[in-house]
Amino acid sequence: MSPLVRIRRGSAARSVLAGYEVLDERAANVRTREGWEPVSLEDGEIGTWIARLLPLAADVVVIGPDTLRAAMLDRLRSAAAWGGNDASKTVSWPSCACPR
Repeated sequence: MSPLVRIRRGSAARSVLAGYEVLDERAANVRTREGWEPVSLEDGEIGTWIARLLPLAADVVVIGPDTLRAAMLDRLRSAAAWGGNDASKTVSWPSCACPR
Protein backbone atom coordinates (compact mmCIF):
# COMPACT_ATOMS: atom_id res chain seq x y z
CA MET A 1 0.00 0.00 0.00
CA SER A 2 1.37 3.38 -1.05
CA PRO A 3 -0.33 6.20 0.88
CA LEU A 4 -1.27 9.51 -0.62
CA VAL A 5 -1.50 12.14 2.11
CA ARG A 6 -1.83 15.87 2.70
CA ILE A 7 0.73 17.32 5.08
CA ARG A 8 0.21 20.65 6.81
CA ARG A 9 2.78 23.10 5.46
CA GLY A 10 5.38 24.10 8.01
CA SER A 11 4.71 21.11 10.29
CA ALA A 12 7.35 18.76 11.63
CA ALA A 13 5.45 15.92 9.93
CA ARG A 14 6.93 17.05 6.62
CA SER A 15 10.45 16.32 7.88
CA VAL A 16 9.42 13.07 9.57
CA LEU A 17 7.90 11.70 6.37
CA ALA A 18 10.50 13.07 3.94
CA GLY A 19 12.46 9.81 3.94
CA TYR A 20 9.37 7.87 2.83
CA GLU A 21 8.36 10.18 -0.02
CA VAL A 22 8.26 8.93 -3.60
CA LEU A 23 7.95 10.94 -6.76
CA ASP A 24 4.95 9.91 -8.80
CA GLU A 25 2.02 11.48 -10.59
CA ARG A 26 -0.52 10.91 -7.81
CA ALA A 27 0.47 13.91 -5.68
CA ALA A 28 0.72 16.14 -8.74
CA ASN A 29 -2.88 15.27 -9.66
CA VAL A 30 -4.36 16.08 -6.24
CA ARG A 31 -6.30 19.32 -5.96
CA THR A 32 -4.32 21.80 -3.88
CA ARG A 33 -5.72 23.10 -0.59
CA GLU A 34 -4.33 26.17 1.08
CA GLY A 35 -1.86 25.26 3.81
CA TRP A 36 -1.63 21.58 2.82
CA GLU A 37 0.81 19.77 0.54
CA PRO A 38 -0.08 16.50 -1.23
CA VAL A 39 2.64 13.86 -0.87
CA SER A 40 2.96 10.29 -2.19
CA LEU A 41 4.62 7.83 0.18
CA GLU A 42 6.44 4.57 -0.48
CA ASP A 43 4.87 1.14 -0.48
CA GLY A 44 4.43 -0.57 2.90
CA GLU A 45 2.12 -2.66 5.05
CA ILE A 46 -1.08 -1.04 6.31
CA GLY A 47 -0.05 -1.60 9.95
CA THR A 48 3.30 0.06 9.35
CA TRP A 49 1.62 3.12 7.83
CA ILE A 50 -0.92 3.35 10.64
CA ALA A 51 1.94 3.28 13.17
CA ARG A 52 3.84 5.98 11.25
CA LEU A 53 0.91 8.27 10.51
CA LEU A 54 -1.26 8.06 13.62
CA PRO A 55 1.15 10.07 15.81
CA LEU A 56 1.18 12.74 13.07
CA ALA A 57 -2.61 12.87 12.64
CA ALA A 58 -2.85 16.54 13.65
CA ASP A 59 -0.74 17.46 10.63
CA VAL A 60 -1.31 14.59 8.17
CA VAL A 61 -4.54 13.56 6.45
CA VAL A 62 -4.73 10.31 4.50
CA ILE A 63 -6.31 10.79 1.08
CA GLY A 64 -5.89 7.19 -0.04
CA PRO A 65 -6.04 4.33 -0.34
CA ASP A 66 -9.52 4.19 1.16
CA THR A 67 -8.66 1.20 3.39
CA LEU A 68 -5.89 3.18 5.11
CA ARG A 69 -8.04 6.31 5.40
CA ALA A 70 -10.87 4.28 6.98
CA ALA A 71 -8.48 2.54 9.39
CA MET A 72 -7.00 5.87 10.48
CA LEU A 73 -10.42 7.47 11.00
CA ASP A 74 -11.58 4.43 12.98
CA ARG A 75 -8.61 4.70 15.32
CA LEU A 76 -9.03 8.46 15.71
CA ARG A 77 -12.72 8.03 16.56
CA SER A 78 -11.83 5.40 19.16
CA ALA A 79 -9.14 7.61 20.69
CA ALA A 80 -11.57 10.53 20.85
CA ALA A 81 -13.88 8.43 23.05
CA TRP A 82 -11.19 7.58 25.64
CA GLY A 83 -11.08 9.14 29.07
CA GLY A 84 -13.66 10.74 31.30
CA ASN A 85 -14.73 13.28 28.70
CA ASP A 86 -16.06 11.94 25.44
CA ALA A 87 -14.31 14.17 22.91
CA SER A 88 -16.35 12.69 20.07
CA LYS A 89 -19.34 14.70 21.34
CA THR A 90 -17.49 17.93 20.57
CA VAL A 91 -16.11 16.82 17.19
CA SER A 92 -18.30 16.07 14.22
CA TRP A 93 -17.18 12.71 12.75
CA PRO A 94 -16.59 11.94 9.92
CA SER A 95 -17.25 15.42 8.59
CA CYS A 96 -14.35 16.87 10.55
CA ALA A 97 -12.11 19.55 9.08
CA CYS A 98 -9.94 16.86 7.51
CA PRO A 99 -9.18 17.92 3.95
CA ARG A 100 -9.43 15.11 1.49
